[in-house]
Amino acid sequence: MSDRATLFNLTEHSHRAHFNLDWWTFDNWLYPDRPSDAIWLARCQGQPVGLLLAPYDAAPSVWARALAVANGWPQTASRCACTDQSAFLAASTRRSATASSSAVAPARRRASLARAAWSAPSAPCSVPRATLTAAAARHAVAAGCFVVPHPIGALEKPGLGTYLAGCWLAGRPARLRHPTLVRDFIHVDLLAALYAEFCRAQMEAAPARLRAPSGHTATLLEQARWIGAALGPRLGVPCAVLATEPAEPSDEPEVLVNPELTGALAATWPIERAWDRLADFYLWLNSSTG
Repeated sequence: MSDRATLFNLTEHSHRAHFNLDWWTFDNWLYPDRPSDAIWLARCQGQPVGLLLAPYDAAPSVWARALAVANGWPQTASRCACTDQSAFLAASTRRSATASSSAVAPARRRASLARAAWSAPSAPCSVPRATLTAAAARHAVAAGCFVVPHPIGALEKPGLGTYLAGCWLAGRPARLRHPTLVRDFIHVDLLAALYAEFCRAQMEAAPARLRAPSGHTATLLEQARWIGAALGPRLGVPCAVLATEPAEPSDEPEVLVNPELTGALAATWPIERAWDRLADFYLWLNSSTG
Protein backbone atom coordinates (compact mmCIF):
# COMPACT_ATOMS: atom_id res chain seq x y z
CA MET A 1 0.00 0.00 0.00
CA SER A 2 2.90 2.35 0.68
CA ASP A 3 3.75 2.41 -3.03
CA ARG A 4 0.29 3.54 -4.16
CA ALA A 5 1.44 7.12 -4.86
CA THR A 6 4.42 5.82 -6.86
CA LEU A 7 2.17 3.59 -8.96
CA PHE A 8 -0.14 6.51 -9.62
CA ASN A 9 2.69 8.80 -10.72
CA LEU A 10 4.22 6.22 -13.03
CA THR A 11 0.97 5.31 -14.77
CA GLU A 12 -0.74 8.70 -14.86
CA HIS A 13 2.24 10.87 -15.83
CA SER A 14 4.49 8.60 -17.92
CA HIS A 15 4.30 8.96 -21.70
CA ARG A 16 5.00 5.24 -22.12
CA ALA A 17 2.32 3.29 -20.26
CA HIS A 18 0.44 0.12 -21.17
CA PHE A 19 -2.94 -0.79 -19.67
CA ASN A 20 -5.30 -3.66 -20.19
CA LEU A 21 -9.05 -3.28 -20.36
CA ASP A 22 -10.59 -5.23 -17.51
CA TRP A 23 -9.54 -3.36 -14.38
CA TRP A 24 -9.54 0.15 -12.97
CA THR A 25 -7.25 0.08 -9.97
CA PHE A 26 -4.02 -1.37 -8.65
CA ASP A 27 -5.70 -1.87 -5.26
CA ASN A 28 -6.71 -5.41 -6.28
CA TRP A 29 -3.03 -6.33 -5.88
CA LEU A 30 -1.96 -4.05 -3.00
CA TYR A 31 -2.09 -5.37 0.56
CA PRO A 32 -1.75 -3.56 3.91
CA ASP A 33 0.19 -6.37 5.59
CA ARG A 34 2.50 -7.80 2.89
CA PRO A 35 4.26 -6.92 -0.36
CA SER A 36 2.37 -7.29 -3.61
CA ASP A 37 2.80 -10.59 -5.42
CA ALA A 38 1.76 -9.07 -8.76
CA ILE A 39 3.42 -5.63 -9.01
CA TRP A 40 7.14 -5.05 -9.55
CA LEU A 41 8.92 -1.69 -9.55
CA ALA A 42 12.26 -1.15 -11.32
CA ARG A 43 14.37 1.40 -9.42
CA CYS A 44 17.60 3.26 -10.16
CA GLN A 45 19.38 5.08 -7.32
CA GLY A 46 16.20 4.82 -5.30
CA GLN A 47 14.00 6.35 -7.99
CA PRO A 48 11.16 4.30 -9.56
CA VAL A 49 11.84 4.06 -13.31
CA GLY A 50 9.58 1.20 -14.40
CA LEU A 51 6.52 -0.80 -13.40
CA LEU A 52 5.12 -4.22 -14.27
CA LEU A 53 1.76 -5.67 -13.22
CA ALA A 54 1.66 -9.43 -13.85
CA PRO A 55 -0.72 -11.27 -11.50
CA TYR A 56 0.50 -14.67 -10.40
CA ASP A 57 -2.66 -16.78 -10.08
CA ALA A 58 -4.17 -20.09 -11.14
CA ALA A 59 -4.43 -19.16 -14.81
CA PRO A 60 -2.26 -21.03 -17.32
CA SER A 61 -0.68 -17.77 -18.48
CA VAL A 62 1.16 -14.98 -16.72
CA TRP A 63 -0.68 -11.97 -18.09
CA ALA A 64 1.22 -8.67 -18.29
CA ARG A 65 -1.62 -6.30 -17.46
CA ALA A 66 0.30 -3.05 -17.11
CA LEU A 67 3.75 -1.67 -17.93
CA ALA A 68 5.09 1.85 -17.51
CA VAL A 69 8.46 3.55 -18.03
CA ALA A 70 9.22 6.81 -16.25
CA ASN A 71 9.71 9.91 -18.37
CA GLY A 72 13.32 10.78 -19.09
CA TRP A 73 14.59 7.24 -18.72
CA PRO A 74 15.63 4.92 -21.56
CA GLN A 75 13.00 2.26 -22.03
CA THR A 76 15.38 -0.61 -22.80
CA ALA A 77 16.72 -1.27 -19.31
CA SER A 78 13.47 -0.92 -17.39
CA ARG A 79 11.44 -2.83 -19.95
CA CYS A 80 13.95 -5.67 -20.07
CA ALA A 81 13.97 -5.88 -16.27
CA CYS A 82 10.18 -5.94 -16.08
CA THR A 83 9.55 -8.35 -18.93
CA ASP A 84 12.28 -10.63 -17.67
CA GLN A 85 10.42 -10.79 -14.36
CA SER A 86 7.24 -11.79 -16.22
CA ALA A 87 9.11 -14.51 -18.10
CA PHE A 88 10.65 -15.77 -14.86
CA LEU A 89 7.20 -16.12 -13.33
CA ALA A 90 6.09 -18.06 -16.38
CA ALA A 91 9.11 -20.35 -16.23
CA SER A 92 8.61 -21.08 -12.55
CA THR A 93 5.33 -22.85 -13.32
CA ARG A 94 5.92 -23.74 -17.01
CA ARG A 95 3.32 -21.23 -18.15
CA SER A 96 3.26 -18.90 -21.12
CA ALA A 97 3.80 -15.16 -20.87
CA THR A 98 1.17 -13.11 -22.65
CA ALA A 99 0.97 -9.39 -23.28
CA SER A 100 -2.32 -7.93 -24.44
CA SER A 101 -1.87 -4.51 -25.98
CA SER A 102 -4.63 -1.94 -25.97
CA ALA A 103 -3.87 1.25 -24.10
CA VAL A 104 -4.99 4.85 -24.23
CA ALA A 105 -3.60 7.93 -22.55
CA PRO A 106 -4.62 7.79 -18.84
CA ALA A 107 -6.32 11.19 -18.90
CA ARG A 108 -8.62 10.05 -21.68
CA ARG A 109 -9.75 6.88 -19.96
CA ARG A 110 -12.05 8.94 -17.77
CA ALA A 111 -14.21 10.56 -20.45
CA SER A 112 -17.77 10.97 -19.18
CA LEU A 113 -20.98 9.85 -20.88
CA ALA A 114 -22.10 13.47 -21.14
CA ARG A 115 -18.93 14.68 -22.86
CA ALA A 116 -19.73 17.34 -25.44
CA ALA A 117 -17.88 15.72 -28.33
CA TRP A 118 -15.76 12.63 -28.74
CA SER A 119 -12.29 12.37 -30.19
CA ALA A 120 -10.30 9.22 -30.90
CA PRO A 121 -8.10 7.76 -28.12
CA SER A 122 -4.36 7.91 -28.30
CA ALA A 123 -2.34 5.36 -30.26
CA PRO A 124 -1.76 2.12 -28.34
CA CYS A 125 1.42 1.70 -26.33
CA SER A 126 2.59 -1.89 -26.15
CA VAL A 127 5.38 -4.01 -24.78
CA PRO A 128 7.77 -4.60 -27.71
CA ARG A 129 7.30 -8.15 -28.87
CA ALA A 130 11.03 -8.67 -29.33
CA THR A 131 11.76 -7.72 -25.71
CA LEU A 132 9.15 -10.08 -24.29
CA THR A 133 10.16 -12.86 -26.66
CA ALA A 134 13.83 -12.55 -25.72
CA ALA A 135 13.05 -12.55 -22.00
CA ALA A 136 10.81 -15.60 -22.37
CA ALA A 137 13.40 -17.44 -24.46
CA ARG A 138 15.93 -17.12 -21.64
CA HIS A 139 13.54 -19.13 -19.49
CA ALA A 140 12.36 -21.57 -22.18
CA VAL A 141 8.71 -20.50 -22.21
CA ALA A 142 6.47 -19.35 -25.04
CA ALA A 143 5.60 -15.67 -25.43
CA GLY A 144 2.63 -14.22 -27.23
CA CYS A 145 1.32 -10.77 -28.06
CA PHE A 146 -2.35 -10.11 -28.76
CA VAL A 147 -3.05 -6.61 -30.10
CA VAL A 148 -6.57 -5.44 -29.26
CA PRO A 149 -8.58 -3.23 -31.62
CA HIS A 150 -11.18 -0.81 -30.25
CA PRO A 151 -13.80 -2.93 -28.43
CA ILE A 152 -17.47 -2.10 -27.97
CA GLY A 153 -19.80 -4.00 -25.69
CA ALA A 154 -21.59 -4.19 -22.36
CA LEU A 155 -19.59 -2.80 -19.41
CA GLU A 156 -17.18 -1.07 -21.79
CA LYS A 157 -15.16 1.87 -20.55
CA PRO A 158 -16.16 5.32 -21.80
CA GLY A 159 -15.41 5.78 -25.49
CA LEU A 160 -17.12 6.33 -28.81
CA GLY A 161 -20.04 3.98 -28.13
CA THR A 162 -20.94 5.40 -24.71
CA TYR A 163 -20.61 8.94 -26.03
CA LEU A 164 -22.91 8.23 -28.99
CA ALA A 165 -25.51 6.47 -26.87
CA GLY A 166 -25.42 9.23 -24.26
CA CYS A 167 -26.17 11.84 -26.91
CA TRP A 168 -28.91 9.84 -28.61
CA LEU A 169 -30.70 8.87 -25.40
CA ALA A 170 -30.54 12.52 -24.31
CA GLY A 171 -32.37 13.48 -27.51
CA ARG A 172 -29.53 15.23 -29.32
CA PRO A 173 -27.27 14.34 -32.25
CA ALA A 174 -23.72 13.21 -31.63
CA ARG A 175 -20.94 15.44 -32.93
CA LEU A 176 -17.52 14.10 -33.92
CA ARG A 177 -14.44 16.29 -33.70
CA HIS A 178 -12.24 14.01 -35.82
CA PRO A 179 -14.63 12.32 -38.25
CA THR A 180 -12.01 11.31 -40.84
CA LEU A 181 -9.74 9.25 -38.56
CA VAL A 182 -9.80 5.56 -39.49
CA ARG A 183 -10.20 3.02 -36.69
CA ASP A 184 -11.35 -0.58 -36.28
CA PHE A 185 -14.08 -1.51 -33.79
CA ILE A 186 -15.00 -5.01 -32.67
CA HIS A 187 -17.73 -6.41 -30.44
CA VAL A 188 -16.15 -7.45 -27.17
CA ASP A 189 -17.74 -10.93 -27.20
CA LEU A 190 -16.09 -11.68 -30.53
CA LEU A 191 -12.84 -10.20 -29.25
CA ALA A 192 -13.01 -12.48 -26.20
CA ALA A 193 -13.60 -15.52 -28.41
CA LEU A 194 -10.61 -14.58 -30.58
CA TYR A 195 -8.46 -14.07 -27.51
CA ALA A 196 -9.48 -17.46 -26.10
CA GLU A 197 -8.60 -19.03 -29.45
CA PHE A 198 -5.22 -17.31 -29.32
CA CYS A 199 -4.52 -18.49 -25.78
CA ARG A 200 -5.38 -22.08 -26.64
CA ALA A 201 -2.94 -21.97 -29.55
CA GLN A 202 -0.35 -20.32 -27.34
CA MET A 203 -0.45 -23.20 -24.89
CA GLU A 204 -0.08 -25.78 -27.66
CA ALA A 205 3.05 -24.44 -29.36
CA ALA A 206 6.40 -23.14 -28.18
CA PRO A 207 7.22 -20.48 -30.82
CA ALA A 208 6.30 -16.86 -30.09
CA ARG A 209 2.96 -15.83 -31.57
CA LEU A 210 1.47 -12.53 -32.61
CA ARG A 211 -2.20 -11.87 -33.30
CA ALA A 212 -3.62 -8.51 -34.35
CA PRO A 213 -7.25 -9.11 -35.37
CA SER A 214 -9.22 -6.29 -36.91
CA GLY A 215 -12.91 -5.57 -36.61
CA HIS A 216 -15.15 -3.18 -38.53
CA THR A 217 -12.73 -0.76 -40.20
CA ALA A 218 -13.97 2.69 -41.27
CA THR A 219 -13.69 6.39 -40.52
CA LEU A 220 -15.09 7.50 -37.18
CA LEU A 221 -18.01 9.12 -38.99
CA GLU A 222 -18.80 5.85 -40.76
CA GLN A 223 -18.33 3.93 -37.52
CA ALA A 224 -20.81 6.19 -35.73
CA ARG A 225 -23.36 5.72 -38.50
CA TRP A 226 -22.80 1.94 -38.42
CA ILE A 227 -23.44 1.89 -34.67
CA GLY A 228 -26.42 4.20 -35.03
CA ALA A 229 -28.03 2.06 -37.75
CA ALA A 230 -27.83 -0.99 -35.49
CA LEU A 231 -28.87 0.70 -32.24
CA GLY A 232 -31.57 3.07 -33.47
CA PRO A 233 -34.36 0.47 -33.65
CA ARG A 234 -33.20 -1.09 -30.39
CA LEU A 235 -32.98 2.17 -28.44
CA GLY A 236 -36.12 3.61 -30.00
CA VAL A 237 -34.58 7.04 -30.60
CA PRO A 238 -33.10 8.91 -33.60
CA CYS A 239 -29.37 8.31 -33.94
CA ALA A 240 -28.12 11.34 -35.84
CA VAL A 241 -24.40 12.01 -36.26
CA LEU A 242 -22.81 15.35 -37.16
CA ALA A 243 -19.21 15.98 -38.18
CA THR A 244 -17.32 19.07 -37.10
CA GLU A 245 -16.40 21.05 -40.22
CA PRO A 246 -13.61 21.57 -40.63
CA ALA A 247 -12.38 18.76 -38.41
CA GLU A 248 -10.48 19.90 -35.34
CA PRO A 249 -6.68 19.54 -35.45
CA SER A 250 -5.45 16.24 -34.07
CA ASP A 251 -2.10 14.68 -33.25
CA GLU A 252 -3.62 11.21 -33.59
CA PRO A 253 -2.57 8.87 -36.42
CA GLU A 254 -4.86 9.16 -39.42
CA VAL A 255 -5.14 5.37 -39.63
CA LEU A 256 -4.82 3.06 -36.62
CA VAL A 257 -6.10 -0.44 -37.34
CA ASN A 258 -5.01 -4.03 -36.93
CA PRO A 259 -3.99 -5.89 -40.11
CA GLU A 260 -5.63 -9.30 -39.66
CA LEU A 261 -9.10 -10.43 -40.67
CA THR A 262 -11.05 -12.13 -37.88
CA GLY A 263 -11.38 -15.34 -39.91
CA ALA A 264 -13.86 -18.20 -39.79
CA LEU A 265 -14.87 -17.57 -36.19
CA ALA A 266 -16.39 -14.21 -37.07
CA ALA A 267 -18.32 -15.60 -40.04
CA THR A 268 -20.66 -17.60 -37.79
CA TRP A 269 -20.65 -15.25 -34.82
CA PRO A 270 -24.15 -13.96 -33.75
CA ILE A 271 -23.76 -10.21 -34.25
CA GLU A 272 -27.46 -9.43 -33.81
CA ARG A 273 -27.35 -10.84 -30.29
CA ALA A 274 -24.35 -8.61 -29.54
CA TRP A 275 -26.22 -5.50 -30.70
CA ASP A 276 -29.15 -6.50 -28.45
CA ARG A 277 -26.86 -6.77 -25.43
CA LEU A 278 -25.14 -3.50 -26.27
CA ALA A 279 -28.46 -1.65 -26.52
CA ASP A 280 -29.61 -3.11 -23.19
CA PHE A 281 -26.35 -1.95 -21.61
CA TYR A 282 -26.68 1.60 -22.93
CA LEU A 283 -30.30 1.80 -21.73
CA TRP A 284 -29.24 0.60 -18.28
CA LEU A 285 -26.26 2.98 -18.22
CA ASN A 286 -28.43 5.93 -19.20
CA SER A 287 -31.01 5.14 -16.50
CA SER A 288 -28.36 4.65 -13.80
CA THR A 289 -26.57 7.92 -14.59
CA GLY A 290 -29.74 9.95 -14.92
